[in-house]
Amino acid sequence: MKSPSRTINLLVLLVAAFAHQTMTAPSSFEDSTVSSSSNKGQQALSDHWVMKMSVNDLETAQKIAREHNFKVVRRVGSLDGYFVIVANDEHRFRRSSSSRDDEKNLSWSWSWSSSTASNFTENLVSNMQAHPLIESVEKEPLLVRTKRDFIELPIRSSISHVLLNSDLARQQRLAEVAAMQPLDGQLQQQQQQSSHGIDPFWSEMWYLNRGSTDPRLPDMNVTSAWAQGYSGRGVSVTFLDDGLEWNHADLMANYDPKASTDINGNDDDPMPRYDDSNENKHGTRCAGEVAAVANNSVCGVGVAFNSGIGGIRMLDGDVTDSVEASSLGYNIDHIHIYSASWGPDDNGEVVDGPGPLAKRAFYDGVMRGRRGLGNIFVWASGNGGRFNDSCSCDGYANSIYTFSISSTSERGDKPWYLEECASTLATTYSSGDERYGEKEIITTDIRNKCTTKHTGTSAAAPIAAGIIALALEANPKLTWRDVMYVIAVTSRPDAIRSNNYIINKRGFKVSPRYGFGLMNAGGMVEVAKTWRNVPPMISCVTINSQFRVNTVHKINSLEAVLSTDACAGTPNEVNFIEQVEVIVSIRAPVRGQLEVFLTSPMGTKSHLLPKRSRDLSADGFKRWPFMTVHLWGEMPRGDWLLTVTTPDGTIVQVEEYSLVIHGTKEKPIDYERFVKPDPSNNFINADVAVQTKPMTTIASDVRPQDENNVTTTTTTIKTKTNSGGSEKLRNLIEFLRRKLNI
Repeated sequence: MKSPSRTINLLVLLVAAFAHQTMTAPSSFEDSTVSSSSNKGQQALSDHWVMKMSVNDLETAQKIAREHNFKVVRRVGSLDGYFVIVANDEHRFRRSSSSRDDEKNLSWSWSWSSSTASNFTENLVSNMQAHPLIESVEKEPLLVRTKRDFIELPIRSSISHVLLNSDLARQQRLAEVAAMQPLDGQLQQQQQQSSHGIDPFWSEMWYLNRGSTDPRLPDMNVTSAWAQGYSGRGVSVTFLDDGLEWNHADLMANYDPKASTDINGNDDDPMPRYDDSNENKHGTRCAGEVAAVANNSVCGVGVAFNSGIGGIRMLDGDVTDSVEASSLGYNIDHIHIYSASWGPDDNGEVVDGPGPLAKRAFYDGVMRGRRGLGNIFVWASGNGGRFNDSCSCDGYANSIYTFSISSTSERGDKPWYLEECASTLATTYSSGDERYGEKEIITTDIRNKCTTKHTGTSAAAPIAAGIIALALEANPKLTWRDVMYVIAVTSRPDAIRSNNYIINKRGFKVSPRYGFGLMNAGGMVEVAKTWRNVPPMISCVTINSQFRVNTVHKINSLEAVLSTDACAGTPNEVNFIEQVEVIVSIRAPVRGQLEVFLTSPMGTKSHLLPKRSRDLSADGFKRWPFMTVHLWGEMPRGDWLLTVTTPDGTIVQVEEYSLVIHGTKEKPIDYERFVKPDPSNNFINADVAVQTKPMTTIASDVRPQDENNVTTTTTTIKTKTNSGGSEKLRNLIEFLRRKLNI
C-alpha cells in the first residue's frame, strides 16, 4: 500500500545541511542514534568547551573568556562565531619538545591546579551564557576515532605454508587479470617508459607502473597523466592525521606550511610525536603516496609528485567534534584536498558519524572553500571487512560531501578488510592477501625511512587524493561536484572483477564494493581539460504526509513506498540524480540482522545496508541517513520502494522514511559520451510529468548574507492538499525552521 507524500523543497545544499543536522553528535540522542553496542557507559568529556558567539571576533571572544576565568584555545576552523575555550584552572597536559638527530622527541608532563574539572560549577558557565553576545557554551564529549591502517589477517598459522607457493599463485592470478580486459588505445600510452626509475623503489611500485611493462595488466593509468604533463603542481593536499614528518628527505621539497598546523599541540608544527613503537607514522606514510619527490634517489615517487603537501596533526590526542571541525575547516581557501584515513571504530558494532560542528565544517568547505569551488574531502571507506562491518554505518564515508574510496588488491580481488556500502565512489589499489604474496604500498616512513608495508584503505584514499590533484592541475576551475562527475565517468569497473556490479538505467556500472570502478588518472586529466562546470546542485526532500510510514509485511521483509514529483514546478526541481539519501528511523531487536534496499522509480535496486553479524544492538536507527551513488543520472519522479529484510522474520518497525534527492534540473553532462543508457528507458525528455499524490511544498530562497558570509533563508508555504493544517504538519514546519535557523 502506497503512502501519500509531502515534498519539502530546499534550494541548493541547504537541505543537505538539514538532513545531516538531524544526525546529532554522539552525546545527544534527540535526532539520531549514534552508538556502540560495546560502549554503553556514560561518555567521557573533554576539558574543552565550545563557545558560540553572535559575533565573529577573536578579541571579543578572548575578553569575554578572561572575564569568566576561561581562555580561548583556538577558533573552530572556518566556522563563524565558534571558539574553543578552556578554564584557566583546569588540569591539562603540556607538550614540550627537544630536537635530536632531526627528530621531534616529545615528553609529556601534567600540570595540575588546585581544582580539577569536577570542581567547576554550573554557575561559571551560566554566568558566561548570560552574556548578550554568547549563544551557547557546551562541554565536548570525547570521540573514538581509529586510523584505517594495518590490521592483522585473522588467520596467521597457515601463512608460512601458503607463502611457499605464493609466487606461483600470484603469477597465475595476475595472468587471469591480464586476460580480463584489453586496454584501449588511450591507456596504452602508459607503456612509455617512465624516467622515475632512479627512485630506488620505483620498479616495485606495481600499482603505478605495471601497465608499462605488461599492457594487459591494469593499473591506475598514472603514468599517462604524467605523460600529458601533469604532476599536481599548484595543488595543495593536506592530511588530517597523527602528524607529518615534513623534513623527510622525500617530502621536504613539497612541504606546504600553509596547509599545516598542530591541533593537538596548539601550534603550527605538524611534526609527529616519536616513541619506541613508532605509533605516529600514519600521516607521513599517507603523505608520501601523494607527494614523494621524483628523481631524487630516495624511496619512491608520489602520484602527484609536484603537489604541495601539509599535515594537520589532530589524531594524537583527544578527538572531539571541535577538533575535527577545526581540522576540516583549516585554511579552506588555500587547501584544495583534505585526505582522511580514519573514522569510527571498524569493529562492526558502531553506528557513528560527524558531530554538528564537523557537519557544518563539511558544508562550509564545499560551499565556501577554494573561493567557492568547494574543498575536496577524500575519505577511506574502512577496514572492518573481517568483522562484516559496512561503511553505510560510518557517517563520514556515508556523507554526500566526502569522496569515499575503496580498495582492491594487486590481483584485482576484494581485500579481506574491505567494507561495502552504496556511498563508495571509486577504488584504488592497496594491500591484499599476504598469504598469496600480494604486494603492499610503498611510501615514506617516519625517521627519514621508507616502507613497503603501507596497507588498507588508509593507503587507498591518499592515492585517490593524488589522482584528484592531477585533475585539478589540468583544470583548476573544477568544482567539488565536477570532480565527482569526472571520477564517475572515467573510472573503470571492468578493470576489477566483482559479482555485485549493477548497471543503472542511465548506463553506469557501479558496485557497493568498488563504486564506479578503478580510478583512471590519465582519463581524468584528459576529460578535465575540456570539462564544463555542471549546473548548481538542487536538493529535494520527500517525507510521509501522515507522519507515519504505511508498510506492507511480507515473509522476512517489510516494504514502504514514497511517491514524489521531485519538486516539479519549483526552484528545487530535480530531473537528474546525483546522490540520494534515505533518512530512516527503524526499530529492531537486533540491528545487525537488518538489510536495507532502495529501488528507484526506474527500477534500479541499491543495497543500502548489508547484515552486520557483530552488531547486536537493540537501538536500531534513528533518523540515520543512508546514501547511495548507484542511481547517478537517473530520473527521480515516481515511486521509491524501501525494503527492510530480516533473516528470520523478526518484527521490525519503520517509523520514519524520507528521501533527499540531490541533483540538477538541467541535464548536467552529455551522458551518452560516456555511458550507454538502458534502451528500455526514455531519457529524451526529463520533464515528462509523473503523477504523484497531493503534496505540501515549503519553497526556500537561499541567499548569502554579505556581512557574515553565511546563509539565510526566506520561507513561503504553498498548500496543495486538503489534509493541510494538521498539528503534526505545523510541528514539522516549526521543526524545520529551528533546524534551518529561519
